[in-house]
Amino acid sequence: MKLLSLACIATLAGLLAGCVWTPSHQDTVNRTVPFDVRGWSQHAGATITLQAWNHVAQRFDTIRSGVASTDPNWNEPHLYHYAIDGVLLGNQYWVPAGAGCETGGMASLQVLENGHKMVAYDSAQKNCVTTEVWNGAHPANAGYTCGTSSQLVLFSPPTC
Repeated sequence: MKLLSLACIATLAGLLAGCVWTPSHQDTVNRTVPFDVRGWSQHAGATITLQAWNHVAQRFDTIRSGVASTDPNWNEPHLYHYAIDGVLLGNQYWVPAGAGCETGGMASLQVLENGHKMVAYDSAQKNCVTTEVWNGAHPANAGYTCGTSSQLVLFSPPTC
């Protein structure tokens, strides 16, 4: 849990935004199985909003909202855990209209903290942050060294 906080501190120090820790940017998930969206907010009790790109309507739709904790998990700066569990996106968020079950999917997500877009990490960035922090780097330096992803894209294999 503490390592997650360290990774987000790096993001917060550099970009002043919360972060998405799971899922990772470019993860593959089964679109028929619920998944969890979790991370860290810089604001106690922040409204966390999950949005997904609707391939049919050509817009981001709000899927669910949650609230960040009011008890900090880390100090200097304070970080507050949030979780939006059991997310199950409809096919319109994975594939264009008319695509069959033999088509793999791609979901483009945004996670907002009080209306401001959060950053995410891909697996390599998360591994880099972990290595940097465990090797003694300050979390802010680890974040600058490793970078963040500006979006959260998930892939899904065909479902039939």
